[in-house]
Amino acid sequence: MPTYEIKGKGKDSGRKRTRIYEANNGNTAQQLAEADGTIVEELVELPPEPPTERQLDYAKDLGILIPEGASKNDVSNLIDMKLDGDKPATDRHRSLAKIFGIEVPGLIGKKALFDLIQYDLVKPDREKEMLSWFTYRVYRELVHGADEAVITGPSDPIIQNIAEQLKNDKEVIKSARRYAGRDLIWFGTLTSSDGHVHNGGSNRTAAYKKTNALLKQSLGNTIHKPARNPSVELSIKRQPEQQKSAGTLTGLLKGPGWGIMILFGLLLAALLLSGCAGTAFKWSDARKITPGMTTTEATQLIGTPNNVTSRDGILIYVWVNVNMLTGETRSLRVDFRDNKAIAAPPIPSSFQD
Repeated sequence: MPTYEIKGKGKDSGRKRTRIYEANNGNTAQQLAEADGTIVEELVELPPEPPTERQLDYAKDLGILIPEGASKNDVSNLIDMKLDGDKPATDRHRSLAKIFGIEVPGLIGKKALFDLIQYDLVKPDREKEMLSWFTYRVYRELVHGADEAVITGPSDPIIQNIAEQLKNDKEVIKSARRYAGRDLIWFGTLTSSDGHVHNGGSNRTAAYKKTNALLKQSLGNTIHKPARNPSVELSIKRQPEQQKSAGTLTGLLKGPGWGIMILFGLLLAALLLSGCAGTAFKWSDARKITPGMTTTEATQLIGTPNNVTSRDGILIYVWVNVNMLTGETRSLRVDFRDNKAIAAPPIPSSFQD
């Protein structure tokens, strides 16, 4: 993410100040500065910060190839992908985010991208978009990820028609919102040719069952089901089972063959890496965010956001924290208009500190 240096003076004090912000673009950086009470006089995009020696050494230990010219943030993202058993999102996956107006970082994993899309769409007033996204993912499951599938995206009329039918079904909406984005990569339990079992999103929920039935009703025999190839469509580690921590958006994937001392050393190194753990916050604090709370009050309560974007006059703050010791990933989003929270973030009751 680009870094900007902003010079100006305080609105109240009139004193000169210089501050640094990370944002997707200059406009967002300026909005952040203004939200902090700065009258912006000069804005300069700083060159990407190079990776630290500690980052490079750790990446090398993990067997990661660092592309030439990679920045500190790039290497941090590559490490995150490695630890999460993720793979880089393709251009096709990125295009899905663009359909919903979601800005995507330059380097992001497939699981992280799906989490980002789902987290954005579960917000109030985006029910139909969320259902079109969910319906498309169920369709991709039905065709087993076939490249030659008839439907190519959530904007397809068939997908949109099903989303329209479901948008007033409160049970389906509530059910679909419970999925983490990465759960929508595939559904159910798969056993690959090497005998390993892979667990995807549940195919027993009201959302899945009703969506699946409507798709089959609409498409009939036109649904093509090629043989499933987990190595192509899925991005998962070989493991007996996937364990998910309560109150997280992602579980810890434990691959076989790790020695206790080696694993502990790598995890400790990850905690020492600057910028790799995100912003630590408590769900109890996140629940204190209420409509009308200012951006300053929110950052004082939660900490500095890891990503800030702007869309249609709305400032979107996202906090992410990864606990390298437990594998727990926390993600929080709050939307602000005129520097005030529009609504309290929807946090499931199962998410506890």
